[in-house]
Amino acid sequence: MKQKGLVFALTAGCIILVIICYMLGTKHDGEAPVIQVEDMDITFTEGEDESILLEGVTATDNKDGDITEQIFIDKILPIDDGHAIVYYGVLDTSNNVGSARRTIQYYKNEDGSQDTIGESASTEEVMEDTTEETSAEATQDGYGVPQAEGTPDIQPDGGRPAMALVTESVKIRAGDIFDPISVVWGVVDDKDGADILYQHIHAEGEYNTQAPGTYEIRYYVSDSDGNTSDPQIVTLTVE
Repeated sequence: MKQKGLVFALTAGCIILVIICYMLGTKHDGEAPVIQVEDMDITFTEGEDESILLEGVTATDNKDGDITEQIFIDKILPIDDGHAIVYYGVLDTSNNVGSARRTIQYYKNEDGSQDTIGESASTEEVMEDTTEETSAEATQDGYGVPQAEGTPDIQPDGGRPAMALVTESVKIRAGDIFDPISVVWGVVDDKDGADILYQHIHAEGEYNTQAPGTYEIRYYVSDSDGNTSDPQIVTLTVE
């Protein structure tokens, strides 16, 4: 009888352990929020209130619901005569990153005029400008995202996407803004383009830019087939 009771207790314990593991697993949120961008004509002049760029842009998350108010404008990148690309980002409460972009009519304000920007840029030039703009966030006195050098040499891992990061460590002052996307140098896949992949960048891990400490953020990207890149860790130090 004692042996049967022991077997029963062990079996019950295993069942309870499985249930606990399942519940913990279902609480983990690894799904990035989605930004929806309405197809509409937007005209923007340099120096205007950037809130106009958020018209027709909404965001939803599988757990947080409507997080439209959390959308931020990551950058505005002029690309050719009279146009620019606006990059949007959003974070859910699990620190998953969602991103999107759209092309707008863009005017550069020079001495109060509304002259359109100059010569059109090639794809290579746009990529270089993007890298330079990311580098503009580079450190001052050792703080911020370090400057990237060269061009990321990344290739898909068979059917899996790949990701390159600017750095493995970032140091900021308490109260500074940290944009998780700024750490991503590039993403590539055998099937999906960067515009799709950037909507499926995951930055997992809890951190508080208001509280000094050292935090680890786990980065990876997934493609439309559900394949994921190898995870990479970025250490965020808040001083």
